[in-house]
Amino acid sequence: MIVNIASCKDAFEGEMVKGLLAAHGIDCFLQNESMSQLYGGVLAMAINVLVREEDAEKAKEILDSRPEEGAD
Repeated sequence: MIVNIASCKDAFEGEMVKGLLAAHGIDCFLQNESMSQLYGGVLAMAINVLVREEDAEKAKEILDSRPEEGAD
């Protein structure tokens, strides 16, 4: 089964999350990425980060360990 573990505000953030998870050996899929790129700011559509159910806990831990944006 595939589960949603996070939502991103745009394709760039989605690709960053995808790369981070890939670096830890977790495959992920971005849902709504094409729609977000196609319509840009016209539609506020979150990009969902989907992973296999068995990878969900580890993926969440990895994402939770990221530094806060703007934190120094």
